[in-house]
Amino acid sequence: MSYKFSIAATAVCFALAGCMGSGSDTTVSTDTPTDNAPGDTSGGSSSGGSTTVSTLDTATSGTMDVATVNSALGAISTLSAGALPVAQDPQGTARMDGALKFELPGDGGTPRIVAGKLSMDVDFDNKKVTGDAGSFAFYNQAADGSASTLRTENPGTLSVDGTLQNDGSLSATAKGVIQDDVAMDTNLDLAGKVYDNSGTLITSGSVTGSVSAGTESLAVSNGGYVAVEQ
Repeated sequence: MSYKFSIAATAVCFALAGCMGSGSDTTVSTDTPTDNAPGDTSGGSSSGGSTTVSTLDTATSGTMDVATVNSALGAISTLSAGALPVAQDPQGTARMDGALKFELPGDGGTPRIVAGKLSMDVDFDNKKVTGDAGSFAFYNQAADGSASTLRTENPGTLSVDGTLQNDGSLSATAKGVIQDDVAMDTNLDLAGKVYDNSGTLITSGSVTGSVSAGTESLAVSNGGYVAVEQ
C-alpha cells in the first residue's frame, strides 16, 4: 500500500508545531483547535479563519515514520473538533487513503501507539465500505501523547468492511492480525463521519475494540482514523 494525500481546509492543520513537534510536509495554521489532546476524538472547538494547506505523505513503502504518524494524530484531533462540514449526499465511489491508530498498554504503564496505513473503497450509492489496513508498527509515546520513536514493525493486515448512513455516518469493522508472525487477533470498530473539504471528501472518527494474544485480551484506547479521497 502506498499513497499520498493533501488536505486544504479552513482551520484544518496537520501541523504540530505547538503541541506535538514537527510534522511532515505541513504548514502551520494560527487557527488550530487547542482543547483536544493529540489523538483525542472526544470533541472540542475550532476558531475558524484562514485556509491551511497541509500534506501528509505516506507514499514510502513499509511503516510510517514518526512525523507522519504525528501528522495523522493532529488531523484526527482537528477533524473531531468540527473543523469541516459533514458531506451532503455524496454520490458515486471514492478511494480514500490515510492512517489508523490506537493505543495499547506498554511497559511501566506508558501506552504504546499502534499505527498503520488505511485504504478504503467507499461506494456512496450502495452505502458500502471495503478496504484494508496494514504496514503496522508500535511507537513509543511521549508525555504529550505524540509518537516519539518507532519501537517495532508489525506488518500485519486488517480487512475493513462497513456501511454508510444518509446522515454522513460511517461504521466499519477492521479484523485480522497486526503482526503476521504473532497470533495477535485484532477486532476493531470504526465510527466516523464523511466531511466535505471544498469538494474533496475526508472521513475521520474513532477506533475501538480489542487485541487478543492467547488467553489475554487488551482493550484499545484513544483510537482514531483519517482517510482522504484520492
